[in-house]
Amino acid sequence: DDDDTVDDDDTTPADDDDATPEPAFVDETYCLDWDLTTVTSPGSLFSLLATMGINLEDWPILLTPTSVDLAGGAIWMMSGTALQGTCTQNTTIETSDLTALDPGEFTDPSFEVGPTTGVLAAGVVSATIYDAVITGTFTSDSQQIIDGTLDGLLDVGSIPGACWVLTCSPCPSGMSDCVPLAAQDAVYDATGAGPLVPVP
Repeated sequence: DDDDTVDDDDTTPADDDDATPEPAFVDETYCLDWDLTTVTSPGSLFSLLATMGINLEDWPILLTPTSVDLAGGAIWMMSGTALQGTCTQNTTIETSDLTALDPGEFTDPSFEVGPTTGVLAAGVVSATIYDAVITGTFTSDSQQIIDGTLDGLLDVGSIPGACWVLTCSPCPSGMSDCVPLAAQDAVYDATGAGPLVPVP
């Protein structure tokens, strides 16, 4: 076989001495389609942002799985923000290492990342999401993440008048007001652009 010392083909790519290649979704960037996502809390999030002239659908969240341990059931992931109306990364906005403290769980083809801290950026609004938990399932061709969910505590301090219409409570930081954030049925499309660029 190709492990023999004579006539070994170790220089040939993808022989049986090579490490198992990572799945196609690793180092791919996925772009959230807000149109297909149901935000159940706060129910008035879109209308609140609209009063500021912001259409949240123009500001997709981006995800990049940076590594996966298939045998160990672990995944590492980062998130970023797209330029308005596109799925191209906005490199002026910081990225979030969603697995900086602990890897997420991966049960092929589904994942769960968090609780962690992320950012929801839309125009002049840049809101921290505390205790964020993100889930989803990769399609067999790695072209989409489907059945996604996003839960956490959204810092609404940058949204004027938010606590007049929402039931706010102190954020974990103690420095601002938060409301529960819950979204389901999320779909992310592969952009083909490769991984997100880390932005501190």
